[in-house]
Amino acid sequence: MPPRWRVKQLQILPLPSQYIYSLLVFVNKNRELFLSNSEIHELDTRYNQNLHLRSTNLALVQKGVLYSGSKIYNYLPLSIKAHSNNAKRFKATLKRYLVEHVFYSIDEYYQFQWLWFFYTFYVFYLFCLLYLFHLLSLLLISSLSYI
Repeated sequence: MPPRWRVKQLQILPLPSQYIYSLLVFVNKNRELFLSNSEIHELDTRYNQNLHLRSTNLALVQKGVLYSGSKIYNYLPLSIKAHSNNAKRFKATLKRYLVEHVFYSIDEYYQFQWLWFFYTFYVFYLFCLLYLFHLLSLLLISSLSYI
């Protein structure tokens, strides 16, 4: 496999990323084949607009286009899902995303979303700590000025 920086530089998609791209374009083009969670129940949840995954233990079904397409679509960032009504923009945004984040396996694609969540949480946590230290230093300085 070529290094990630080379793949990004050439703007090509490795085979797993091509599979993800093709599958998501199919899902977007054939949305009438898929049910969203909001069509299954009336609850207003965070995952309301995700595609519904039917529960199954059969590997044959889980590897099928409808199930794996739904699962992969649900892992897409909201910024890409927002363009699902415009096929041309959806394809362009999706391709840009897949070129920027090179995936050499489907599992890596799934794990990236969790890593991104933890990274965002970690940055937010550090920002809060820095802000707290800043407030404490201001408090300390103001208390020293009264002495």
